[in-house]
Amino acid sequence: MANTVIDYASKCPKSVIVMSGWSQGAVVAHKALQGLDKTNAPDIKQVVGLVTFGDPNHVWDNLPLPKSIPSSSFSSYCVTGSVPDPLCAQLPQDYKIPTSVNDIIGPFKTLPTIAVGAQEAAAAGSLIVNFPGQLLGSFGSFIKALRPSQFVRLLLTPEHFTYGNNGMAKTAAGFVANLPAVKAAIAKGGK
Repeated sequence: MANTVIDYASKCPKSVIVMSGWSQGAVVAHKALQGLDKTNAPDIKQVVGLVTFGDPNHVWDNLPLPKSIPSSSFSSYCVTGSVPDPLCAQLPQDYKIPTSVNDIIGPFKTLPTIAVGAQEAAAAGSLIVNFPGQLLGSFGSFIKALRPSQFVRLLLTPEHFTYGNNGMAKTAAGFVANLPAVKAAIAKGGK
């Protein structure tokens, strides 16, 4: 990713670049920024922002932003609540303890409405039907996995796959469009 940024920046030296990543791609974006920063590449000055979705950076590396990117130019989107995305949620504060079966099953009911295409909708519908029985069959393991030290083992909840369809991508696009360097580039007719 760092090499891609360097190549793009060398071909388009007046452009501004906003890096983005989802899940492992978010970690790749953090690492690429660190690599660019360590090499003191002039191209890093063209990188004016970072947007991540389901970012597990705090789970593994917890890499800081390079000094060239202010924290106001970084936005990270994460599903939180009674069924958070455990890859990015800050536990236990982003976790709402379920008080009913609906707190656990409820988020699954919205999956068919945010699914894209007939196959995703059918898979989401099947998940809704099968989840209660699967949860009862593995309830002991599920309860053990709810401990904060074990919760990241539930890495791939359905919430981790909703970022493109749950409105957060649109919100992120608005964030990017309002970054000062992006607004200036747009005003100049740049890319």
